[in-house]
Amino acid sequence: MGAARRRPRLEGRRVMLLTQILDADFNGSSSRIVLLAVHVLGVDVPPCLAEKRLKVRVKYGQPGSSTKCDTQEAATSPEGHLDLGTACCFLAKRKAKQVVRLRLVRPGLFERTVGKANLDIDSQGHMISGLKRQRFSDEGFGMGWFHVHMEMHSLRKGDLQRLLRLLGARRQLGAFSMPMPVQGDALCEEAAGEASETANAMQGIAVSRGGVW
Repeated sequence: MGAARRRPRLEGRRVMLLTQILDADFNGSSSRIVLLAVHVLGVDVPPCLAEKRLKVRVKYGQPGSSTKCDTQEAATSPEGHLDLGTACCFLAKRKAKQVVRLRLVRPGLFERTVGKANLDIDSQGHMISGLKRQRFSDEGFGMGWFHVHMEMHSLRKGDLQRLLRLLGARRQLGAFSMPMPVQGDALCEEAAGEASETANAMQGIAVSRGGVW
C-alpha cells in the first residue's frame, strides 16, 4: 500500500534531459534550447587532500530529480590546488527554483564525498553569472573552495549539436562535459562577496571557443 501511494509522486519527478532533447527528432534543428553551463575551474583543498586524485560531481536540480555530470579526475598539487577546466552542460529548468550542488569526490572502488556546496538559482531561472569562489562544507577533511563560473545560453538545437561535436564533448547520463581552457589569473584570491560578480568575471575566464557562444 505504501509503495503504491508513492508511485505517482515518483513518476511526477521524471524530467526531460539534455541528451533526450538532442536525440529526439521532434521540433527540428531550428528549435531553441536553453543550456546551463557550469564551468568547474578548480578546487582549493585542505592539506590532507594534497596530492590526492579527485574529481568534482555537479548535480543540477533538487534531490530526487537531479541530473549529474562528473569532471575527469586529476591529482591535486602539493600546495593543495586541483586544476580541472571542465564545463558541465545541462538542459536548463526555468519553471521552479533550482540548485546546483557541487561535490568533491575521491574516486575508488567505493567513492567518497570529501566536500560539498550548493548554489541556488532563482525561480525565474536566472543564473548569477561570474566567478564564484564557493566554500565547501567540512566532511571530516577540512575546509576548501570550489571555483566555478555559471551561465545560461539559448541556442538552436542544430547549433548546439555541432558545438558539442566541435568541442569534443563527453556524453554522460543526461548531460555533457567538455574541456574548457582557463586563461590568466582565473582563480580569485578575494573572499567570497568582497568583489562584484562583474569584476570577478573579468579575470580571464574562457567561456567560449572561437566566438561560438
